[in-house]
Amino acid sequence: MLAVLLAAPLATEPPVAQAQPASVSIAEARDRGVGASVTVDGVVTRAYGDFVRLQDESGPTGASGLTIRQTRGDFYDAVQNGTIQPGTRLTVTGTLSPFNGLLQINEDDLESYSVDGQGDAPAPQAVTLPKLIPGGEDYESELVRVKALRLPEASGSFEEGNYDAVGPSGATVTLRVQRSDETALGGTEAPGEAFTYTGVVGQFNQSGPDQVLPNIGYQLIPVRLSDLDTGAQSVALRGGYALAYETGGDASAEVRVSAFGLEEAREVTVSVSDSGTASAGDVSGLGGGGKTLTLSGDGTQTLSLTAESDGDVEGIERLELDLSSSDDADLVEGGRFTLWILDDPTAQSTLYPDLDGAALRRQLREDFATDADGQPGPPTLGYDRARDSLYATVFNDGGTVRGFYTGLEASVPESADDASEAAGDDDLNTEHLWPRSEGPEFEPSKSNLHILAPTWSEANSARCNYPYAEIDDSSTEQWYGADGSEGISQSDAPGESERDEYSEALGASCGGGGPEDGGRFEPREGREGNAARKALYFRLAYPDRVRDFDFFETQLGALQAWNEQDPVTAAEQRRNVLIASSQGDQLNPFQLDSSLAERAFSDITDGGGGGDPGEVVPIAEAREQADGTRVTVEGVFTRIEGSNARIQDPSGPTGASGIVVRSDALTEAVANGDVQKGDRLRVTGPLDSYANLKQINFEQGDLTYEVIGENAGLPPVQEVTVAQIAGGGEEYESELVRADGLTIDPDGDDTFQSGGSEGNYTVTGPNGNTVTLRIPGGSFYGGEPIPEGEVTFEGVAGQFSFDDPDSGYQLLAIEEGALTSGDDGGGDETLSVDLSRSFGNPDQPGGYRLVALPGDVDRPLAETIDGTAGDAWQAYWDDGSEEDFFVPWSEEDETFDFRPGRGFWLISEDPWTVSAEIPAVAPGEDGTYAIALHEGWNIISNPLARSVDWGAVESANGDVTLQPLWRFSGSFSMVDESFPSATGGEAFYFLNSEGLDELILPASDAPAAAQAARGEDAQGREQTLVLTTYRDGQRTSAARVGTAPGATDALDAHDVYAPPARFAGASLRLPLPSSAASSQGERPRRLAGERRAPGQEGYAFDLVLNAAPGEGAVTVRAGGLADAFDGQPVRLVEAGTGDAHDLRAKRSVEIAPGQSGETRLRVLVGQAVGEAAGLPEKVTLGAGYPNPFRDEVTLEYALPEEKKVRVAVYDLLGRRVRTLADGRREAGSHTITWEGRSHGGEPLASGVYFVRMRAGDVTRSAKLVRVQ
Repeated sequence: MLAVLLAAPLATEPPVAQAQPASVSIAEARDRGVGASVTVDGVVTRAYGDFVRLQDESGPTGASGLTIRQTRGDFYDAVQNGTIQPGTRLTVTGTLSPFNGLLQINEDDLESYSVDGQGDAPAPQAVTLPKLIPGGEDYESELVRVKALRLPEASGSFEEGNYDAVGPSGATVTLRVQRSDETALGGTEAPGEAFTYTGVVGQFNQSGPDQVLPNIGYQLIPVRLSDLDTGAQSVALRGGYALAYETGGDASAEVRVSAFGLEEAREVTVSVSDSGTASAGDVSGLGGGGKTLTLSGDGTQTLSLTAESDGDVEGIERLELDLSSSDDADLVEGGRFTLWILDDPTAQSTLYPDLDGAALRRQLREDFATDADGQPGPPTLGYDRARDSLYATVFNDGGTVRGFYTGLEASVPESADDASEAAGDDDLNTEHLWPRSEGPEFEPSKSNLHILAPTWSEANSARCNYPYAEIDDSSTEQWYGADGSEGISQSDAPGESERDEYSEALGASCGGGGPEDGGRFEPREGREGNAARKALYFRLAYPDRVRDFDFFETQLGALQAWNEQDPVTAAEQRRNVLIASSQGDQLNPFQLDSSLAERAFSDITDGGGGGDPGEVVPIAEAREQADGTRVTVEGVFTRIEGSNARIQDPSGPTGASGIVVRSDALTEAVANGDVQKGDRLRVTGPLDSYANLKQINFEQGDLTYEVIGENAGLPPVQEVTVAQIAGGGEEYESELVRADGLTIDPDGDDTFQSGGSEGNYTVTGPNGNTVTLRIPGGSFYGGEPIPEGEVTFEGVAGQFSFDDPDSGYQLLAIEEGALTSGDDGGGDETLSVDLSRSFGNPDQPGGYRLVALPGDVDRPLAETIDGTAGDAWQAYWDDGSEEDFFVPWSEEDETFDFRPGRGFWLISEDPWTVSAEIPAVAPGEDGTYAIALHEGWNIISNPLARSVDWGAVESANGDVTLQPLWRFSGSFSMVDESFPSATGGEAFYFLNSEGLDELILPASDAPAAAQAARGEDAQGREQTLVLTTYRDGQRTSAARVGTAPGATDALDAHDVYAPPARFAGASLRLPLPSSAASSQGERPRRLAGERRAPGQEGYAFDLVLNAAPGEGAVTVRAGGLADAFDGQPVRLVEAGTGDAHDLRAKRSVEIAPGQSGETRLRVLVGQAVGEAAGLPEKVTLGAGYPNPFRDEVTLEYALPEEKKVRVAVYDLLGRRVRTLADGRREAGSHTITWEGRSHGGEPLASGVYFVRMRAGDVTRSAKLVRVQ
């Protein structure tokens, strides 16, 4: 982590000794997780610079480790002067926090420590890379020894950075050379020969929340050059794996055993381990007790093994070899060697002959597609290494790699420094045989070699995201083949004798206007079966990543046919084994047993669902479903009150959405420490409401949960006002919020009462609004003194109202720290700043954040962050100009100095961490402080110690109507209630629409009555429909349309400009009215909000959705409809297709972005709905409403022309239970209803059903959920 110290004072006296709390083992402390306050004792293994590693004997490896990081103070001084060194026994007390997966006690989280003695450091644990890479969590911060490593890319002196350390098996791990304050290696000579590493294991894992990869990114962290011992003696098995065939191929395989620096001849024995599926009798060449070899120096001996044919049908077996030494167990490296024994080159066997359908899929998933932590899919290499392996090993045939779809040849010799680059030079890239936009967009599925193949770039683009299909030659629009290293793309059909070597496409390529409806792709003959088996594998391994089960069902028939017509080849089976050797020995079972293609999907037929239960939906979407609906959601556990746990994800209109999980089992797990705050949970159960509080409730049906990510970290706390909670609390229900400047009415109590009505207190915000502060039963605050003066609340928002669904919102003070008193800004003279801002994916624009520092600051940005600009970090300033307004960081430009009110765009590989004492700004005699503005868009911040009401800011600037502030956390969200203080390190976008030279901030509270009147005026009369966009479950933007007194159809003060979208994802915006459109050099603008005069019979709002094509659908979700447009009908219309969506019937609509990246939409209200009616441009089938339904569901479908139509309902087993329409229907919109009954009129059970509509040659489907 980049710790930035800005003039932070150091303690001058050692801490006074205090009684230590009861200690726990380090393993137990780690289990308690992020946010836990613990006391542990152990022995120091490494101490250098800012970092100490502490270890005891409690973990699964016989040890457990923890990192302590201090950049100043007594602990830091004790490391520097040698008081704390390897072998020192310490007791430490502090709070655990994560840094890119590494669990640590960091900076001020260290409460106390004591030095309890000095001895020897513990002995390092011997471990091999194949064991360390997938199981690194068991070794994190522990002292290990890894033998026989080499650094093939290192030469000369070490520089700060990452190096690939390669073991004798070929496995690779990162060796990280840290900065000079963390290691003494910088500038020393990198070893050119093999070495033994003795040091600690670290972790640096930047996978995002959707990737759910807690156990990757493990690194070796050497501290001194002595950690790399080139003089250590060892012997190791080389190569990692080999193949041998009982019949039909080479039965022999060579096993190499190498010595590293042996000073004298030594004996080692190669023998068969019992960890494989084969035994010693399956090979010759070892003898009964193994084979003993004598080695010396750096010599290598080769052992030849031969697979023995036993006549049994076993498919593929795995023989594991061990290496041992009778006189020195420490001599051998401990790695393994795998000999894959195949019956023949296309080895087949029958797996689980008594199972089929869902039961067979579950068994296959457990045995062939689950990692050590129970997560879907095998352990993978990460995308960069997977691609290198794809070209260098898996598809490499003597230095030549051939494209999967065309046979295009690329030269990738063994000597290539970068296999991916070499393949790219000859126009091969990596194809996901299950398109990324349909599922494998994130790790680990993204880098699973079982679904990757090298492909000519044009054929890859032609595949686009189309399903596989058998295409009649007469319908093929484009043919793709190759002549050696030259790709061929042609619209004319090749000759009959050549066609089998060509892939066929129907529909425009993704680079040429696609995807298009009805697009299909057929691989060339000889690859169809392989493609089918890989697609079936993805559906098996990652059911939770399949975006659209219709996409699978559409191609299932073709995949099964190809599997039968095009059986497994020797080359395909060889690749299967090579992939398994680097992915936890997990084969693709569809290549091992060709009968699985039919048997595993016997319950999925044409029209028959096929969706595995438990499809995860965003919490915001789940909250909109009817009570009784069974949902699966994922979120981070934040708080618990009795049996009511809160989980939260980033899906709601505020950038977050929360829900209560009511479960005795989860409550018990939290109580015993199995579930910790910050853990990510997957919860499945029935929705319920109690006093209008939305929850998933075990009392209404089965509820299950699982921890899918430990220590995922708590989500950011949202700063809110009392007015926002009291008037719009539904947007914040069960989410983490913070509200400043609250005063509590004690109602005659000296101490807090808890539970019942006695636990409710009225709190008043600085603007005069009030809300209930709830002290629930069991709260820490029960019996605590009620604070006088202003307090800050931080916790979750709740609701308790049996009558009005939009009232009864509460602030729940559950645990210690929910209420804090006093000015946390550092007093009148200085601000004590201790902040940390993390960033999104550094490879994506959405990873940027707006940053600032509070107070009277004058400090260069570059001094607050380590690393090199353009490499480790990048920053921009917005100068407000019409063009080229993003100014990149420059060392000579004083613009990039933090000053009061100034902010910047920043992105960094590491969190931005600042700890400082900064002088407070001095308000003028009138009690205000002004920050500078320029024309146009500004990045501004609030330098004051506390938030300022935005209405008070408007009043201080002459009672003008200002544009709102914009916060950015991967997407923009509007902030118009308050101007949060920069003490949290946050800046905001602001459009200076009034042409001000400065923005005046009131340093003291504005009159409460004036602010309260503003809040009442805004909330009482404005009616707003909020349309929020989501992609991959992540909020990307929001647009607002509605009415307000005084608003006009022209551009006016009631309309809100949208911020610049350079760093945003999919965005929904409104074009400017034509009379105000940007022209002749004006900086282009669009609106994020448009309001019209109330009382009209109809409204039409034009919108534009900007979203990159080929990255999946964008969901548009409607909010605020209960109060908007006085109950008039509201439709969202896709202008290009004519598809109309009734937003009062279904709040969420999926939009497929056009290839141009721009999709035009319209919101029609009232009379405008009827006036805009017309024939649709394509066949559509609506999602049904209400959905879920109890008694009846309505389905809408539309036809561009008269067609024969059949609409039928199927259950999950693929059985047709009811036909709803069958015959010719005229062009236009049609409505049908289904009352949940079968052909015979019997009511059907609750559950999931699928509607399949066939109109001519077009098929559409929809999922329905019936609840009773």
